[in-house]
Amino acid sequence: MNEAELAAGLCLARIDPPSSDLVTRAKPGIAAALERSFRLPPLGLVADIAAMLEDPSPTLSRASMPFMDLRKYDDRIVGPLLMHRLRTSLADAYAGLPDSWRGAAVAALAERLCDDLDPQAPWWEAAGLRKWLGQPTDEVWEHGLRALATEAARSALGDRLQAMIASGTARWTPADVHLVRNLPAMATRAQRVAVRQVLEAAATLDQRLPRSVRPRVRTGQIASGLEEDDAYPTGGFSALTNSGSPENLVTSELVYMDDGDGIDLFDVRFAEGELLYYTRDESIYTRERRRIGIGLAADCISARVKDVELPFQRLVLALGVLHAVVERVVNWLGRVELEITIHPIGSELADETRLLDLVLRTWIDAGVVQIEPLSKAEDFGHRINEKSQRVQTDAVWITTDPESTPEVVIEPFVFGIGAATVDQWSRDATALARHLA
Repeated sequence: MNEAELAAGLCLARIDPPSSDLVTRAKPGIAAALERSFRLPPLGLVADIAAMLEDPSPTLSRASMPFMDLRKYDDRIVGPLLMHRLRTSLADAYAGLPDSWRGAAVAALAERLCDDLDPQAPWWEAAGLRKWLGQPTDEVWEHGLRALATEAARSALGDRLQAMIASGTARWTPADVHLVRNLPAMATRAQRVAVRQVLEAAATLDQRLPRSVRPRVRTGQIASGLEEDDAYPTGGFSALTNSGSPENLVTSELVYMDDGDGIDLFDVRFAEGELLYYTRDESIYTRERRRIGIGLAADCISARVKDVELPFQRLVLALGVLHAVVERVVNWLGRVELEITIHPIGSELADETRLLDLVLRTWIDAGVVQIEPLSKAEDFGHRINEKSQRVQTDAVWITTDPESTPEVVIEPFVFGIGAATVDQWSRDATALARHLA
């Protein structure tokens, strides 16, 4: 990409009237992209992304631009991004980032749009970006307009815009919100791409999961984890009665006491059983408790393959199933004290363990999900057997070899990873979700 096209690209900014403020907004994202080797679309789109994240009420300027017709660009790229239902969530996630990461968030979102809409475009030259960043802010916009007047820059930008428009309508995804919210933990492009693929796989499967299910019939209630809840009732005062112990006496009854040794009205009311006492709700706080243990077998390492008919690797789809099912089960069992523990087996799954930590971070922070790697499959059986003695427990074993399931007191749900269509993956995910409901 030459210098003229780089300068002219800023003139494609469509949020709010064009001014030097766009340059101020765009520069932190472009500097972050240069530092982290991000790909970038035309710089005007970078400035628009920054405006969408920073401005509480951005507006689309449909003002005509000299030498170029941007109506289709407004309708297919900037307009849909501006009006998308997830833009507010993106802005909230952006506002929660440290100031030092906000430029990187703009660059990461711009890179994602570039990958989706213009994957064949060449990268900007680092030297050209540095030179552009070094120009005075007041001069950059005028420089861009002069560059746009040249036939070469205008033709190159027009071809690039045409390719972006032909790729489809731009949109934000839940993966983008997750990316911005957890950007400090996803420093490398490989991590960002992997997390995005898992979340996209989860979204694809989630659309096919049932909205609601009838829970399995389970008997018995188990006391909650409150310490000494049998000694300290959780209920308060529930009513008034004429019998009770002195510590529950209604304090207003003491007004009937008189000084001296004689019989007073308090004594009379006591003898006739007319004193009022509070009655306690002596119930013990109980809540159903559930534990779900999920084992990710060491042989899953062989599932790092992609079938022609599938959009992602088999193991990425398996992680997407985990994300979709965990999120759905947590929503279904909202009244249950739930604990889901995922046990990757063996050190070979270290990358997948870090990936699960990123995509399930919301539920990990909420204390619902834990990730505990184990060294061998037998340890998974011991963990499940230990938990099942105290609380209702379900076991899930994810493997490429269903015949190698570890011995567990509770018969586990075996989720086999193999060559299958998306429909089959969806059916298996639905069966797993129904089993855990």
